[in-house]
Amino acid sequence: MFKADLLDKPDRLLVLLLEDLYLADGAISKQKLSQDLEISLSSLNRYILQLKQLLAPQIKRGLIKLNIHSQQLDLKLIGQITLDELYCDQALRNAINYQILLLLYRKGKVTLAEFSRELAISEASFYRHVKQLNLLLTEFNLVIKQGVLCGTELQIRYFYYQLFSLLPLTTTKTNILHEQYIQLLEERFAYQFNTVAAARIKLWITISLQRQLTTLRPDRRLPAAITELSRNNVLFDQMSANYRQLFGQMDNAAAVFETKALFAMLISMTVFNSQAALVWEFADIYTHNDTELSQLLLAFNQSVCQSLAIQPERWSFSFSKLLFDTLTRPYLFTGELNKFTLKQTAYYRTFYFTHEIQQSVQRLLQHLKNASCVKLRQLVLKNEAYFRRCLLLVITEFAGQQTQEITIGIETDLTDALVHLVVNKLQQQMAGQVLIEVTVYQPGHDYDLVLTNRRVTAVASGQPLYHFADLGSWRDFQNIKNIIIRIGHKKTNLTKFN
Repeated sequence: MFKADLLDKPDRLLVLLLEDLYLADGAISKQKLSQDLEISLSSLNRYILQLKQLLAPQIKRGLIKLNIHSQQLDLKLIGQITLDELYCDQALRNAINYQILLLLYRKGKVTLAEFSRELAISEASFYRHVKQLNLLLTEFNLVIKQGVLCGTELQIRYFYYQLFSLLPLTTTKTNILHEQYIQLLEERFAYQFNTVAAARIKLWITISLQRQLTTLRPDRRLPAAITELSRNNVLFDQMSANYRQLFGQMDNAAAVFETKALFAMLISMTVFNSQAALVWEFADIYTHNDTELSQLLLAFNQSVCQSLAIQPERWSFSFSKLLFDTLTRPYLFTGELNKFTLKQTAYYRTFYFTHEIQQSVQRLLQHLKNASCVKLRQLVLKNEAYFRRCLLLVITEFAGQQTQEITIGIETDLTDALVHLVVNKLQQQMAGQVLIEVTVYQPGHDYDLVLTNRRVTAVASGQPLYHFADLGSWRDFQNIKNIIIRIGHKKTNLTKFN
């Protein structure tokens, strides 16, 4: 499910049009826009005029320029402004589908009369929107029936957690109990949450307290995995005791559900980093208890290790934590609300991740989809887009951790000043991409690459060598850059597969 799916078609097309312009590097033809949006040129022109009206405040403030020509148009960003700030968030907050979900969150059960009055829509329009929402909510195993959002309470809270993470509530009041609970956790676990992690915990507790107020008969069934992970787990016992102490008395069934639901959130929403001692302790506990999660992680880690040909000595605990975070969310919860559309996802994937990294992840995904572990295979097949996105980040992070310095020797007939000129240019080319050490070539030393402008060279046979003429050219430096990048990937084993 994509965030933009909550919009009605006219607003969704406006958002997609704005997205095309925002991501384009310069002008884009109307013909291409009409093809991308699958609308006629006349319809496109109407949407362009609507977009111009919507963006008028930002244009007036000098943040953007929208240049419209007969055959093309382009959006120029002058100030710092995001796509969401331009229009997307406003469109989503005004969307009927979002308003329906918000009313259900605030009231729990809403009558048809209340929906009609609050949203100013007809009965037919309301049922049409509910039908649209139910198609989207299927991914979360949820459905709207008789004015109630139905499904397990855990899944309902998870859905609202995802929704409000992307589109924050505007009326949330500061609750001192949230601060006190986080402080208790920090004291008990000897760990300090960063701002983002603390905000995630507060959001989950805010949603939980609201659901307690508005839900008469919640479906408190929990996945067996959560019960298994909390059993014989001293960390869960400590967290549970703190929760009961702070949030008052409640019947035992409610207390068990609330603490286990919060526990599931804490271990699956990247709240703790790999440096926390309690993360190591939790890993020992769920491994010692031989949980299904520990078996899945073992199969997941083995697949990654085999697919990327990673040697055991290069496997750090922080890398294991990244894989744990990737696997645990789809293991404990169902569904995902994506911030980015398919086009944005493709754009950022191309922009941030090298072709080699993308190939590595593609082959790893194929390996996982054929894994001997049935449960792992099913999780990956069901959540392929999620795993692709996470593994791109994980493998890029691993490559960064494993980056080794590439040694380059220079053997030339140039003066020292000209050698320095070549070296400086090479370092500029590689800045921020690969760590290189460039020195004058010395016979007997081992280099990853030797650069020379001599016709007859004394470089040892078998030593990787690149010839250039005089001071080299733009093409030479591009070739050298590509060679160095390939060497870097080879040294991190990201192009090796079984």
